[in-house]
Amino acid sequence: MNRFWGFIGFDACASEREWAEAEVSILFTAAASIGSVIIRKRAEQALLESEQKYRDIFENVQDFLYTHSLDGFFIESNQAFEREWGFDKNDMAHMHIREMITEDIRDQTDDYLRSVMENGGSEGTVTIITKDGSKRIVEYKSSLMYDASGNAVGVRGSARDTSDIRQAEEVLITYKEQLEDLVELRTTELQAAKEKAEAATRSKSEFLANMSHEIRTPMNAIMGLSGLALKTELTPTQRAYLNTIWSSAHILLDIIDGILDFSKIEAGKLDIESVDFHLQDVLDDLSDMFANRAAEKGIEMVISMDEKVPSALKGDPLRLKQILMNLINNAVKFTDDGNVVLKVKLDTSPPPEISDACEALPKSDRPHPALIRFSVEDTGIGIRPEQIPRLFESFTQADGSTTRKYGGTGLGLAISKQLAELMNGKLQVESAPRQGSSFYLTLCLERQSADRERKFVLPADIHDMKVLVVDDNEVIRKTMAKLLNALRLRAETASTGEEALMMLRKEASVPFGLILMDWSMPGPDGIEISRQIKDDPRLAPVPIIMTTAFGQKEEMLKAEAVGVEAFLNKPIRKPMLFKIIMRLFGESASEDDRILTMRALDKNSLRGVRILLAEDNPTNRMVALELLGNAGMIIETVSDGEEAVDAVTKGHYDAVLMDVQMPIMDGIEATKIIRKNPNSKDIPIIAMTAYAMKGDRENCLRSGMNDYVSKPIDANQLLTVLSRWIQPVSRDICWESEERSGPARPLPPIPDMLPGIRVESFLKRIKGNKRLFRNILVGFYRDNADVADQIRKRLEAGDPEGAGQLVHGIKGAASNISANDLYMAAMELENGIRSGTENIPELTDAFEKALHPVLVSAKHLEEDGEGRGPDAPVTSVADSSPDIASLTPLFVRLDQLLQRNDMAAGECLSPIQRHLSGSVFHRAIRQLEDQIDRLEYYSARDTLARIAEPLGIFPFPEGDESDG
Repeated sequence: MNRFWGFIGFDACASEREWAEAEVSILFTAAASIGSVIIRKRAEQALLESEQKYRDIFENVQDFLYTHSLDGFFIESNQAFEREWGFDKNDMAHMHIREMITEDIRDQTDDYLRSVMENGGSEGTVTIITKDGSKRIVEYKSSLMYDASGNAVGVRGSARDTSDIRQAEEVLITYKEQLEDLVELRTTELQAAKEKAEAATRSKSEFLANMSHEIRTPMNAIMGLSGLALKTELTPTQRAYLNTIWSSAHILLDIIDGILDFSKIEAGKLDIESVDFHLQDVLDDLSDMFANRAAEKGIEMVISMDEKVPSALKGDPLRLKQILMNLINNAVKFTDDGNVVLKVKLDTSPPPEISDACEALPKSDRPHPALIRFSVEDTGIGIRPEQIPRLFESFTQADGSTTRKYGGTGLGLAISKQLAELMNGKLQVESAPRQGSSFYLTLCLERQSADRERKFVLPADIHDMKVLVVDDNEVIRKTMAKLLNALRLRAETASTGEEALMMLRKEASVPFGLILMDWSMPGPDGIEISRQIKDDPRLAPVPIIMTTAFGQKEEMLKAEAVGVEAFLNKPIRKPMLFKIIMRLFGESASEDDRILTMRALDKNSLRGVRILLAEDNPTNRMVALELLGNAGMIIETVSDGEEAVDAVTKGHYDAVLMDVQMPIMDGIEATKIIRKNPNSKDIPIIAMTAYAMKGDRENCLRSGMNDYVSKPIDANQLLTVLSRWIQPVSRDICWESEERSGPARPLPPIPDMLPGIRVESFLKRIKGNKRLFRNILVGFYRDNADVADQIRKRLEAGDPEGAGQLVHGIKGAASNISANDLYMAAMELENGIRSGTENIPELTDAFEKALHPVLVSAKHLEEDGEGRGPDAPVTSVADSSPDIASLTPLFVRLDQLLQRNDMAAGECLSPIQRHLSGSVFHRAIRQLEDQIDRLEYYSARDTLARIAEPLGIFPFPEGDESDG
């Protein structure tokens, strides 16, 4: 036992006594008995407390508790059972569980009891009937009770009324079913709405594409033909009308393109490409596009790319160019005086989001991406601070009055900003009223490998050569000096012609080796300063490159006349400057290459190439023929895809210009068929289309086309694309050897003296080129025979400004042809008109007196060079003895070209002119040349026949048009 329970006292303990062994035994026995009683009583008490605790739980628990016998009669239930279902203890006495469940499942009672006995318990759901007859759904769980011997003596269990839950579930199921029906209905409606929206989107896209095509097709004719008409002889009124038509058509085209781009961006359907390109090409295109517009407004356009900026990049050149076009277009539009400058440099402190985007680019074997900052700065009207936040909103301009004065849709900057963001870039602006604006575009562009960079390396023997830059514009001086220094030349600058002369004449240990001379400067212009340089024996050997923003043929002739070696259009571009310097100082430079412009390079590289033009629209065909023919190309035309396939199969062409939308067979299908032929799988095919929607370019390229130009066709863009795909080779359309045609017969000699002209000085200036001498003076006569009458009429009509312009032109021409007396008379008359002096009639008389001998001398050269007068009949050829055998195929070929309205006719006239040079046909040949230049092919055929008939060549023999 060894457990202490308490004390039992039997005697007083006032004094000690000894207990006997028997007494102790009795005490132990009594203590044990008493302890047993205490233990039992405590156990009984604990049992009572446990039972009470169980009873409290049993009675107060929320679940329904019950016990029943093994045969199913209730023994006990708790208060919750009785309270919820209405049965008291008397009701429950001797009640079988079968009596509480619904009739439909009463026969399952035996299965329940059997399951409890076999499995030790059972659980499930059952519907019971309460005392008031209502039905409740109950979840139950029962288990066997065992006695101390392990025998089953009854069943205890718990139940829970789930009627409300089941009802809620049923309601939820109903709601669920209703919701599913509603969702299905809404889904059907949404699908129908989606299909309707997609159909509407498709219709919108198709409408925009069709409208683009329908608008661009006549626009192509309007812009193309008005541009060509501007190159012909026109009255001032006609020229003004055509200029308005041409510029208005461009404005309309810009609006159309802006709306189309905005629609594509708004719909999220404008994709950004990632292709290899050269940044220098983008800048060259921008220069070609805006040089003339800037020049017309009298502002200087400057393009400056830092030498550290890579040119070989990967990105979307088309969208980059579009952003810069919008910015430059605005700059030119809102600037009336000063400069528009495009600068390109690496961005050392880009916006954080651009840096992050750059870092996020996938790593590759290529060099690290370049963060490039493009800035377009102008000296225009500027923008007020409160207007800047609205600049990039769609259909918004800074000021309503801006729209009224300058026009525009307000889409350009909004589109530019969104394009910049699509390219992971940022567009920002800084501006102030009357201080101009600066727009900054920061882009992260991948670099191509270093070996793709274009190298501009001049010969070592001209490194560190001193170059004098003469320009009155400080921005241009700095830009050109920077460009020359990058080519390893030493640039010095002068702001006036007088300063340049002083610097050139100053004794120096290292003289200047090259001069870049601006044509238009205050005071003496570039041509006059160049003339003085070439008249100075010490300075004459220094080559001069004349730069101008206007680049017209008249200025080129004047530049050549004073001895200028080369001619270059602004804005100056590094590739063009490099090429000209190479031609001036390189061993391969030829005399014919000295006067060089970008347009001349393009024409020379494409001269003589054979182009198949597939175009069903007659007007578009005419425009394309003019544009291509002016570049010296041979063009054959077809009007549908089937004819194009047949022509490529039978003939040889350097490239095919393929209209996309044509009857019978469109350009896409025709291209696929052409590509299946091994003999034509590599021929360049360039798409021409008036469509401008998403996917057009991709569809063209996917069909096998090499490139894409959109209508209205832009001449520079078309020539650029053709130059990209056609390998330039030396071609002559109507080639004929010098031996076969014979050398050109010499013109009559230039007289030693001509009234009004210093012959020796003029010849010296043009380096003894007598043919040029004659051509310039004959041109002077034809252009100015009645100029004195025109000046008098304008003065009498109260138009001194118009009269002054005519006099100014004569003054410049007189300087070029060394007509000194005329130059001085023109200068005095110009000054008199400008100042409004009273002796203008006397000055006009003096001017006309000085002009008369010059015109007489020039007319003498014209008549002398042409032999007989303009009305000389073409009747005899006895004195010329032409080679009829050589002439016959040339006449036949020219007649064929004229019959086809082929631009190559002008080229094929050249060998005929060489054969008949100096003959009695000279005047008729000149008439034929003029008719071909004016595209009067029908009249030209008559003139050709009139020349051929006395030669015994007409009527022309039949021949294969592919010959020759």
